[in-house]
Amino acid sequence: MTKRPIPLNLFGMPFGLVGLADAWLTAADAGRVPRGVGDALLVLSAAVWVLVTVAYLNHALRNRARYGT
Repeated sequence: MTKRPIPLNLFGMPFGLVGLADAWLTAADAGRVPRGVGDALLVLSAAVWVLVTVAYLNHALRNRARYGT
């Protein structure tokens, strides 16, 4: 029995977080908001990207027959 596939659109989460971090860092460069929040968002987006990538690769390796390899 195979589990439901992990959709590739989950990779949109880290990309959205990077966009938010970029907007925050732009505002920080203008002196409007603290820079640390933008840096934390970048770290969070990297962590989410790693988690999604590991989950997708784990699923793909466990269900190789489904992907024709």
